Amino acid sequence: MLHRAFEIAPPRVEEAQEMIRLRARLFTEELVLSGVSEAAAMQHTAEWVSPAGIDRSRSRVAEWLGDRRMFVRNVYTGAEGTNDRRIVGLFVAHIKRRRLYYVRSIQLDSPSRGQGVGCQLFDELAAAGDGRATELHVFENNHPARSFYDKLGFFRIGRRRGMLIGGGHGVQGEKLFTLHLRKPGQS
Repeated sequence: MLHRAFEIAPPRVEEAQEMIRLRARLFTEELVLSGVSEAAAMQHTAEWVSPAGIDRSRSRVAEWLGDRRMFVRNVYTGAEGTNDRRIVGLFVAHIKRRRLYYVRSIQLDSPSRGQGVGCQLFDELAAAGDGRATELHVFENNHPARSFYDKLGFFRIGRRRGMLIGGGHGVQGEKLFTLHLRKPGQS
């Protein structure tokens, strides 16, 4: 149950720029929370919000919306058609195998967390998922996210050396470990 006025709905292609700017900001915060320096985190996401990055995102959102295997939702606050309406979160999952969803991204701005939105997103995915299991990766040092996934019933099925963040231009590259989590589907 949502505790604040949120709306969860599929995005529109024209929202791609707002979506990628939000994703870059929230992923930068997630990297810093996971122990990456702010400089390396910002360097990693800078290209996402460049004009070329925005164009790629617009194309990707259009592809997602046309693909039945994708489950894409934005989280909004404010009334539709008003100046105060804005995207405060996004959720992207796809069917990886016949009986499995893979969550590519779940991001929600800090003031919107803890109000039932994440649970609602996973409930909607489960309802659309026809009993599919769900998998995702999370940075090992992102303890708030790991706690949330534990609460939802996810369990660890693996660990891997994650991506190299930063590097070059005088910034030391930083490696992150990720945990591979799974939540069984409903039969």
